[in-house]
Amino acid sequence: MTAAAAIVRGGPAQLDLPEVVVRARGLGVRLGDRRVLCGVDLSVPAGGITALLGANGAGKTTLLRALAMLVRPSEGALELFGAPARPEPDIRGRIGFIGHQVMLYRDLTVMENLELFARLHGTARGRAAALVEEMGLAGVAREQVGVLSRGMAQRAAIARAMLHSPALLLADEPFTGLDVASAEWLGARLLRVASEGAAVVFSGHDLGRARGLAERAVVLREGRVAMEGEAGVVTDWMAGGTGWRDGRAEDGTPVAPGQAARGAEEAA
Repeated sequence: MTAAAAIVRGGPAQLDLPEVVVRARGLGVRLGDRRVLCGVDLSVPAGGITALLGANGAGKTTLLRALAMLVRPSEGALELFGAPARPEPDIRGRIGFIGHQVMLYRDLTVMENLELFARLHGTARGRAAALVEEMGLAGVAREQVGVLSRGMAQRAAIARAMLHSPALLLADEPFTGLDVASAEWLGARLLRVASEGAAVVFSGHDLGRARGLAERAVVLREGRVAMEGEAGVVTDWMAGGTGWRDGRAEDGTPVAPGQAARGAEEAA
């Protein structure tokens, strides 16, 4: 975690959240005949950032969609905000989701999209205009979403996800395709959201970014948690390959969830 990240860290008090916003136990998801997630245990604290790492196809997107209640788990238990997850407006209204697609109407302008979603969320009048300024979208507010650059479209997608000031922000590979300036802007934005007390989970492949932004990291392999722990420990372990190869120790034995990270901490 960078010094800047440490400075802006906040807590749950501002959003009146429990210390643990997400608690999954033995979570599994089947898509047709394929088991995509199996036995996933996960805890996400308020006021912090958790990085979800793993190769393509490891189950990151499915896990984020399950946490957003866009996919129904086939097994296990999921608690959100201290209560069993229910796909009801009072729970969904506290979640912001950024997916691979911007989830905006391409033929509408940025402002038209945000005003529409603001009405759907029942947010205060003027919230869309305020976010346009805050997100640096004023110059493209009257442009159709379909003609925006990847970076500006991503900013618009983040604005949509933030309209209702979510207590849990889930972002699926949000840095993909962004230039350096846009990626830096997004990282700063995620830090700010966490500093205001919300829980943030983002997926990706960049170990340096995970180390710089997140407090904790979780590695998925073939739908299971292969490693979890403090982000610096996990990313250093993965980058160096010391004792960890695809969820196995040097002697070839499987690594239990969290075991690798704990072992590295003890060895340090």
